[in-house]
Amino acid sequence: MKVMIIVVNINDNPAGLVVDQVSEVVDIIDKNIEPPPATGRKGGHFIQGLGKNGEKVKILLNVEALIKDDDWEEYITEMEVA
Repeated sequence: MKVMIIVVNINDNPAGLVVDQVSEVVDIIDKNIEPPPATGRKGGHFIQGLGKNGEKVKILLNVEALIKDDDWEEYITEMEVA
């Protein structure tokens, strides 16, 4: 099994997320990003927006919401100790 790491920036701190697969990496300019649709469902806060890339629409994840605050605080504490 191949392991990949996506590096993200959360509150000005780099963090690595282990993922199974990366299918594509694209740059989407701000004017092509729309707010997320109102779903009224639990978990809607995990979507940061919808990015248009040509004819395709990409779902942009809210990485900060994916990582629980408790998990992030633990990570920051570990980084300060190291």
